[in-house]
Amino acid sequence: MSVEYINLAFGNLFGTGVPAVVGNLLGAGDIKGASKAFSQGFWLTTIVSVLLAVAMAVFTEPICAFFGATPDIMADTVAGVRTFAVLLPLTVIGQMITAVMRVDEKFIQANLMTVSAIVAICWLALSTFVLKFGVMGAGVYYGLSIGIWAIGIFWFIGGKKSQLQISLADLKLDLA
Repeated sequence: MSVEYINLAFGNLFGTGVPAVVGNLLGAGDIKGASKAFSQGFWLTTIVSVLLAVAMAVFTEPICAFFGATPDIMADTVAGVRTFAVLLPLTVIGQMITAVMRVDEKFIQANLMTVSAIVAICWLALSTFVLKFGVMGAGVYYGLSIGIWAIGIFWFIGGKKSQLQISLADLKLDLA
C-alpha cells in the first residue's frame, strides 16, 4: 500500500498541475498554448514516471524494507512491488490523462475509469482465487486499476478528436 501511495502522489502531482495549466490557458482562449502545455506535461509525466519505475525496480528490496516488509514476507513483497513498478508509468500517466480529459472529454474519461475498474476487479478475483498469483497478482491489479486510463493517450494523438495534441517535438521540455 505504501507503494500505491507513491503512485497516487505522483499521479495527483501531474494530474492536478497539468490540467490546471491547460484549463487556465483554454479559459484564456489560448488553444495553441494549452496544447503545448498539455504535450509538455505529458512528456514530463512520462519521463518522471519511467525514472521512478526504474528506481523502484532496481531498489525494490530496500524500499520494501523501509516500508516495513519483514524477512518472512520480503520475497512476496518484492515480487508484488517489482510487478507494480513495471506498470507504474501507465498508472501515473493514466491519472494525468484522465484529469486532462475532465477538461476536454468527460464521456470517454468516465468510460475509461469504469472499464478499468471492471477489468481490475475481474483480474484480482482471477489472479487470487483461480491462478493463485498472490501478491504478484495484486501488483498487476494495482497497475490495471489505473494504468488502463493511459489508453486515453490515443484521444490526444494524431487525428482531430481533441484540440489538445501530444507532439513528439514537445519532448524537448521548455522549463519556462
